[in-house]
Amino acid sequence: MTGSSERTPLYPAGVAGSWGEAGLLRVTGSGRSRSTDPSMIRLIKDIYPDTQHLLCIFHIDLNLRKKLKGKMRDQFEPFCAKFLAMRNSLCPRKFEIEWEALINKFPACEQYLTRVLYPCKNSWASFAINRNFTAGIQSTQRVESTNKIIKDKLSRSSSLTDVVKEIQKNI
Repeated sequence: MTGSSERTPLYPAGVAGSWGEAGLLRVTGSGRSRSTDPSMIRLIKDIYPDTQHLLCIFHIDLNLRKKLKGKMRDQFEPFCAKFLAMRNSLCPRKFEIEWEALINKFPACEQYLTRVLYPCKNSWASFAINRNFTAGIQSTQRVESTNKIIKDKLSRSSSLTDVVKEIQKNI
């Protein structure tokens, strides 16, 4: 899974300092990329061929709120309910039918959904991700909350020893 925002620096374990870092720079033009970027997904697959790229449903929800809530106003909560029902479809055909119904019912969200989320549906839709063992984890919230606790205890002047001690206290 990827980090907390659409533009999170992504250096999976073993990639930084390897040809993967150069690949990230080559496909994105920088050291940063959206976790939904097809080039990023291909790069991860090239480096870790047996790994399935998954997106965190919590962060998808945050991005939907950020990108669509103001535009959709009072239609946003009904949209979210339909989006989650569609996302939880276990059959690809049912997912596609519900996707079309969602786009037809909420046309204000069509551009964002078709440009950003639909191309990587195999990384977040239940019909696709349930083919992988995930121990039921659909979100990076637990690790993110641990990261926040650790970050709150550290400062710019913290030494590497301080960081290690804080991590050990919180794990």
